Amino acid sequence: MKNVLVAAAVLALSACAAKPAYVSSSNYQAFDCSQLAREYTVANQRLGSLPGGFSASGIGVGIAAGSWGISPQVSMGVGRSTSKNQKSQLLGEIEAIERSAEFKGCVLPGATQGK
Repeated sequence: MKNVLVAAAVLALSACAAKPAYVSSSNYQAFDCSQLAREYTVANQRLGSLPGGFSASGIGVGIAAGSWGISPQVSMGVGRSTSKNQKSQLLGEIEAIERSAEFKGCVLPGATQGK
């Protein structure tokens, strides 16, 4: 039973992690290597400046009605914060810059080559 609870907690937390939004690498098609390096550095700095953690959207208390009758209801949610959306967008931009740089043969500052 304890293993099931641990697995459920891990799944719940991994679902809250920001996933990269899709950003087309064609947005950076006209950029040369120095411009790509600059954009990559700026995007990583913006990503590092975002606050981390979860933001609670609130606790709700009410009454639910359904085919089973009327029952009390308590709900607690973790909201999608703006920083999570921004993080997702920035991760997508960073991936697009990396794809564009790889296509052009550019080396980005601090990037891991050969992923």
